[in-house]
Amino acid sequence: MTTDQNKNFLQQLFDEVMNGHNLSAVGKYIAPGFTHHGVPGAKGGPDGFAATLQQFFDGFPDMHVQPESVIAEGDTVVT
Repeated sequence: MTTDQNKNFLQQLFDEVMNGHNLSAVGKYIAPGFTHHGVPGAKGGPDGFAATLQQFFDGFPDMHVQPESVIAEGDTVVT
């Protein structure tokens, strides 16, 4: 994928999964080998990512995430 395609892919994750609260779509975006470095003790992979998000949704049911900056180079994208 191009850099712009990678950035759009990440925005789709935010729109569909995080802001749309569609945990059934996590597997489209999160690889089996995913490691969540931002939450201590979080399980990896799509199931772990979904479990972490569910905790946020439970605590903040109206949560909306909008990245302020998206930086990409090659196949790496950060927010």
